[in-house]
Amino acid sequence: MKNFRFLSLLGIVLVCLFTITACGDDDSNDPPRPDVPTGIDPIILGTWETYAIVPNGGSEIAVNSHDESVYEYWHRFVFKADGSFDGYSVNYRGDEEIRGRIEQTFITKTFTFSASKKVLALLNLVEGYHDVKDFKAGKSVKTQDMVIELKTITDKELSYNVNYDGKQALFKMKKVDGNGGDSGNGGGNGNVSASMLLGSWGTTLIAGSATDIETGNVVESWNNDTPNVSDKKFMCFVFSENGNLEIFSHGDDDAEQQELVSMKGTWTLNGNMCHVVAGDMVLEVEIITLDENNLTFHYSLQKPFRPRHSEQTYFVTYDETIYLKRYIIS
Repeated sequence: MKNFRFLSLLGIVLVCLFTITACGDDDSNDPPRPDVPTGIDPIILGTWETYAIVPNGGSEIAVNSHDESVYEYWHRFVFKADGSFDGYSVNYRGDEEIRGRIEQTFITKTFTFSASKKVLALLNLVEGYHDVKDFKAGKSVKTQDMVIELKTITDKELSYNVNYDGKQALFKMKKVDGNGGDSGNGGGNGNVSASMLLGSWGTTLIAGSATDIETGNVVESWNNDTPNVSDKKFMCFVFSENGNLEIFSHGDDDAEQQELVSMKGTWTLNGNMCHVVAGDMVLEVEIITLDENNLTFHYSLQKPFRPRHSEQTYFVTYDETIYLKRYIIS
């Protein structure tokens, strides 16, 4: 099973910061608890990312998802207006040979938050990379309720204390979007700005895995740096304002192909999910990171797959994260 340092850290935090109140499903008939707030104060809504930690008695340490020396401390929390919550961590240990990939490690359909009490409740929370994948696939997984007391919160920053390796540290997060984001020109309301997505993006890293659905074994994984257009795995995505999408690649043939070939399609945005149709592909793509110069997206689908250097075909969950930067295609 894949483990994240943050998940181990979370187990320590549970002692002093979180209260586990139940394990089960959404059909629990447990009576309401007085320490669980009702409703959602809108100040919490949006996307938050760790930007710093302050060890007890130490200096502030800057944190981001790109610096491998601080992978283990970074996470992203997404609080949605419909009352659901998503959380992300970085695969810092390199499990499945995919070090540095941002992966969803928390999900729940229901949270509540009181700004006056600084209390956040995550109800029926699913934690762990594999459990989240199973939950999203409709499988039964263990859940728990967590009640979290924040140290501070404003409309731009929040913080909370964590016991880490027997010492206390203050984790700081900043809001990286507005309350629900910007609809832009071709997307729906959500956490992603459609106008920022427009233009050309070239791949810098493609990381993924193919997991046999029957056995749960990873039959192949990859972590391909693609910094140059001449790299066979390089791809370029061009998002147009009218909803058209053009994907440039070197094709699927084993022979090296010098010129990029084009495949046309369409895209529509709803929140942080991008519906992509290109050729015979229909994908629901999750946009994980988007700023002026960087884009990261993730998708997962089930399909037949034959690993390299193998004659056997498996029916797999094909899971891939693609990292891109602004790129001018000639």
